[in-house]
Amino acid sequence: MSRPTVAIIEPSASGHRMFFAGHVAAAALLAGVEPTIITDTTSLEATATREVCDRLALASKDSQYKAVLKGVRGLLPSRPATNPLQGERQVYARLRELATEVSAQGYGSFFLPYMDTCARFVSLMGSPFGRTPMRGLVMRPSFQYRKMGVVAPSRRYDFADEFLFRRLLTRPCVKGVFTIDPTLHAYASQTSMRGLDRLILVPDPADLAQVPENPRKLLGLGTMGDYLLLYGTLDGRKGIQGLLAAATSPLFPKELTLLIAGRVTEEAQWVLNSNEARLLRAEGRLLERPGFQSDEEQAALFHAASFVWVGYVNHFGSSGVLAQAAAASKPVIATREGLVGWQTKRFGLGITVNPRNPEQVAAAARNLLAEPSGARGESLLRFAGANSLAAFQATVSAHFGDDAV
Repeated sequence: MSRPTVAIIEPSASGHRMFFAGHVAAAALLAGVEPTIITDTTSLEATATREVCDRLALASKDSQYKAVLKGVRGLLPSRPATNPLQGERQVYARLRELATEVSAQGYGSFFLPYMDTCARFVSLMGSPFGRTPMRGLVMRPSFQYRKMGVVAPSRRYDFADEFLFRRLLTRPCVKGVFTIDPTLHAYASQTSMRGLDRLILVPDPADLAQVPENPRKLLGLGTMGDYLLLYGTLDGRKGIQGLLAAATSPLFPKELTLLIAGRVTEEAQWVLNSNEARLLRAEGRLLERPGFQSDEEQAALFHAASFVWVGYVNHFGSSGVLAQAAAASKPVIATREGLVGWQTKRFGLGITVNPRNPEQVAAAARNLLAEPSGARGESLLRFAGANSLAAFQATVSAHFGDDAV
């Protein structure tokens, strides 16, 4: 009997994308399925890819199979698309080519950890992998937001997106569509979508290593004082400009230091070169750790912080940072918009604000500092438990079960 296999296709190592590919691969190993992560050759040497390989090497020790990493040229587009639909069409066409290129390997199924890059074309055209079963994880559907109480703009093409998503669930070779969005799953249930059994809700995993012995010492931080952490790939959507404007306001607590960590984009660098940033640095109230953070450093950052900033702008989807903050028992200052705001308010994870309003941000910082230590501990613990990495892998693994038979 041949061994069960799955090809997990993730061209990019940016953001959390390669880590999700690693989580899916670990779930496959749990189910007794041999995973191969196929990525673009330019992503092979990325720090995130190396971290994922190290994790999977450990996971493979307890499995009869080993995880494999394979590089393929040209998986990432050579030039940016002029519009989102053109981008999805390019991705879909390249996946069809890839299916032919790897046909000799005889993979038992395919998995797209970021299926949003071609979901609408899969809905319209069918699977790019022919009759071979496929699964995918979607993060972008937003047609249900306003109907489910999420603060988000209405869009004239929501109806079309809903139609295409409903069609996606009924495509014969699509065995499973995973989502980290509870509002999408709830809306599909309430409206009795056909193919509902193929839509599987999974946690947005709190991917956080164990607590280092002395987080602040590891990071070279002072033992006294409070820190507000902004973590992740730093771009305009992270709300950096609003945070700096609030921190230089006379209403903002002077004892709260900003701790910013992650890869800095050109857009964010412009903000970090501003007069507000220079003033905060001169006062010792802005500390920066640019670049990729290791698992140990990431865990230290969340545990060293007093609170976590998720005051994002024009970002309406979920954020793994919310679950990571909960895993470290840290309340958040969050945008009132999107899934981040919806979850923060619904589960009592912190205070929601308009991140463009310095007075609201400063008031939220003062209120969190005034709260008794552990005031939100129960809510944070419950949210972290529901969004654990183990829970994500167990749910995905269960749906690989048929492949291992």
